[in-house]
Amino acid sequence: MTWKHEVEEVLLNDVVLGLGKGIETSRLKRVSVESEDVTAITVWMSKCSNYTGHDGAYVANAPLPSPEEMEADINVLGAWWTSVQARRERK
Repeated sequence: MTWKHEVEEVLLNDVVLGLGKGIETSRLKRVSVESEDVTAITVWMSKCSNYTGHDGAYVANAPLPSPEEMEADINVLGAWWTSVQARRERK
């Protein structure tokens, strides 16, 4: 869910929200999506889907990550967030 929200709120600058009633087109000027973003989002959302309530998650029965792995994953998300914010500031 965190990666999903980061895509909506950070990468797409709240232009489109999952449960929103409209599209904030005036916010598009601060949107910048690079191939590295697509790769990161694809990789990390795929990993996270192993543990979430998607139908396949229960069937996969994947072992939960260790606290150290979870901390490392959170740090990856934080670094990605920082890079998107820095790119936005340069605009």
